[in-house]
Amino acid sequence: MSKIANRITLSETQLNKFRDYLEQCGAGFIPCTNEFEVMRFECQAGMGVLYRNSKGLFSPTGEMATAYALFKKGKTWKAYESKRQQFSKKHKERLRREHGGYCFYCGHLMDFNGTSEEGLTVTVEHLLSLAHGGTNSHANIVLAHERCNAEAGSKTLREKIYLRDKMRGYTRHD
Repeated sequence: MSKIANRITLSETQLNKFRDYLEQCGAGFIPCTNEFEVMRFECQAGMGVLYRNSKGLFSPTGEMATAYALFKKGKTWKAYESKRQQFSKKHKERLRREHGGYCFYCGHLMDFNGTSEEGLTVTVEHLLSLAHGGTNSHANIVLAHERCNAEAGSKTLREKIYLRDKMRGYTRHD
């Protein structure tokens, strides 16, 4: 049986804040299927939909109701449970050989001897973050300095590419 929350009122500002919250929590937005749907996403536990009726009242269903309840309480909801993996020195060395040993973000050569100053330690970065449904697959990981990785956090892939370009001093024309 689907969870349906009470009908709620949301201003456009509140709706935008809720949408941002869902994105930060890793919700995978998908296209709406009818004129009453405002948002639809998929997550590890299933699907969530936010409907708006003809009177302008909203009804979150499924996982949307769960996420909205936590949003209202100021708590974090997770679209996907992280399955963090510890990467061995051997794994990092393999990535170094394949990617040239440069930080994905700043582009500087990385120190694999363990003598790095604070913040320059070699870390493994998920291009599509675990919070956004990414995996530990080889195709989804690159090397990054600890501080560069921390700055990227769980941004979307697009935001990570923009961050990389900014850190490398590239000018974007889009």
